[in-house]
Amino acid sequence: MLVRHVLHNAAKHTCKQLTYDVEQLVLKVHNEFLSSAKRLDEWKGCYDFAGEEYAALLRHIPVRWLSLERAVERLIKCWKAVKICFIAEGKE
Repeated sequence: MLVRHVLHNAAKHTCKQLTYDVEQLVLKVHNEFLSSAKRLDEWKGCYDFAGEEYAALLRHIPVRWLSLERAVERLIKCWKAVKICFIAEGKE
């Protein structure tokens, strides 16, 4: 039990050093691409353009904090396609 408490405190204090809220990034990117069928088709097109195999972004559920790690890992894996889509739309 003590080890979990120490790890939790270390993660909490480390996250304070980040300049951007990673949880919000995951939620916003997921909502941007998977909120409509039209956006989903555009998302799949970005994968084709990037030459990568399609992999759906995972939705982070704030109540289940362990889902954040898997969602961030998938976002990193899909980053090239995400970047292409945002560039195509003229967003930073």
